[in-house]
Amino acid sequence: MSHAMACPSVSAASDRHSPDARRAVKQPLTDEKRALRSSHLFTVRVWQEGLGGGRAEWRGQVRHVASGETSYFRDWPTLVSLLIKMLSHQEDEVGQTASQP
Repeated sequence: MSHAMACPSVSAASDRHSPDARRAVKQPLTDEKRALRSSHLFTVRVWQEGLGGGRAEWRGQVRHVASGETSYFRDWPTLVSLLIKMLSHQEDEVGQTASQP
Protein backbone atom coordinates (compact mmCIF):
# COMPACT_ATOMS: atom_id res chain seq x y z
CA MET A 1 0.00 0.00 0.00
CA SER A 2 1.47 3.32 -1.04
CA HIS A 3 1.28 6.33 1.24
CA ALA A 4 2.48 8.80 -1.37
CA MET A 5 0.45 11.95 -1.52
CA ALA A 6 -1.20 12.59 -4.86
CA CYS A 7 0.04 15.78 -6.50
CA PRO A 8 -1.83 17.34 -9.37
CA SER A 9 0.40 17.50 -12.39
CA VAL A 10 0.89 20.94 -13.84
CA SER A 11 2.28 21.42 -17.29
CA ALA A 12 4.78 24.20 -17.90
CA ALA A 13 2.29 26.04 -20.10
CA SER A 14 -0.35 26.15 -17.39
CA ASP A 15 2.01 27.04 -14.54
CA ARG A 16 1.63 30.81 -14.20
CA HIS A 17 5.18 31.11 -12.86
CA SER A 18 6.86 29.46 -15.82
CA PRO A 19 8.44 31.67 -18.49
CA ASP A 20 6.39 29.90 -21.18
CA ALA A 21 3.11 30.73 -19.46
CA ARG A 22 4.03 34.40 -19.14
CA ARG A 23 4.81 34.59 -22.84
CA ALA A 24 1.82 32.56 -23.95
CA VAL A 25 -0.97 34.48 -22.20
CA LYS A 26 -0.95 38.25 -21.93
CA GLN A 27 -3.01 39.29 -18.94
CA PRO A 28 -3.80 42.85 -17.97
CA LEU A 29 -1.58 44.24 -15.22
CA THR A 30 -3.17 44.38 -11.82
CA ASP A 31 -2.26 47.11 -9.33
CA GLU A 32 -0.20 44.52 -7.45
CA LYS A 33 1.75 43.57 -10.59
CA ARG A 34 2.33 47.24 -11.41
CA ALA A 35 3.70 47.78 -7.91
CA LEU A 36 6.06 44.82 -8.31
CA ARG A 37 7.33 46.17 -11.60
CA SER A 38 8.02 49.52 -9.98
CA SER A 39 9.78 48.02 -6.97
CA HIS A 40 13.54 47.60 -6.74
CA LEU A 41 15.75 45.31 -4.72
CA PHE A 42 19.06 46.55 -3.30
CA THR A 43 21.71 44.90 -1.18
CA VAL A 44 23.59 47.09 1.27
CA ARG A 45 26.81 45.89 2.88
CA VAL A 46 28.51 47.84 5.68
CA TRP A 47 31.83 47.23 7.45
CA GLN A 48 34.34 49.05 9.64
CA GLU A 49 37.59 50.01 7.96
CA GLY A 50 40.64 50.48 10.20
CA LEU A 51 42.35 53.81 9.59
CA GLY A 52 45.31 53.26 11.90
CA GLY A 53 46.01 54.80 15.25
CA GLY A 54 43.01 53.00 16.74
CA ARG A 55 40.62 54.86 14.46
CA ALA A 56 37.98 53.22 12.28
CA GLU A 57 35.45 54.40 9.73
CA TRP A 58 32.20 52.82 8.56
CA ARG A 59 32.09 52.12 4.85
CA GLY A 60 29.53 50.50 2.65
CA GLN A 61 28.47 49.15 -0.70
CA VAL A 62 25.03 49.38 -2.32
CA ARG A 63 24.09 47.18 -5.27
CA HIS A 64 20.96 47.24 -7.44
CA VAL A 65 20.27 43.52 -7.73
CA ALA A 66 18.56 43.49 -11.15
CA SER A 67 21.12 45.64 -12.99
CA GLY A 68 24.22 44.87 -10.93
CA GLU A 69 24.99 48.59 -10.64
CA THR A 70 27.26 48.97 -7.59
CA SER A 71 28.51 52.01 -5.67
CA TYR A 72 30.41 52.61 -2.45
CA PHE A 73 29.77 55.11 0.35
CA ARG A 74 31.25 56.37 3.63
CA ASP A 75 28.23 58.08 5.18
CA TRP A 76 24.45 57.73 5.25
CA PRO A 77 23.64 60.87 3.21
CA THR A 78 25.81 59.48 0.40
CA LEU A 79 23.92 56.17 0.55
CA VAL A 80 20.62 58.01 0.15
CA SER A 81 21.90 60.02 -2.83
CA LEU A 82 23.27 56.83 -4.44
CA LEU A 83 19.91 55.10 -4.06
CA ILE A 84 18.15 58.07 -5.65
CA LYS A 85 20.67 58.10 -8.52
CA MET A 86 20.30 54.34 -9.09
CA LEU A 87 16.51 54.62 -9.11
CA SER A 88 16.63 57.44 -11.66
CA HIS A 89 18.93 55.32 -13.87
CA GLN A 90 16.41 52.48 -13.76
CA GLU A 91 13.50 54.81 -14.56
CA ASP A 92 15.46 56.26 -17.49
CA GLU A 93 16.11 52.76 -18.87
CA VAL A 94 12.46 51.75 -18.46
CA GLY A 95 11.36 54.93 -20.21
CA GLN A 96 13.74 54.33 -23.12
CA THR A 97 12.56 50.73 -23.47
CA ALA A 98 8.90 51.73 -23.35
CA SER A 99 9.35 54.38 -26.07
CA GLN A 100 11.01 51.97 -28.49
CA PRO A 101 8.70 50.34 -31.06
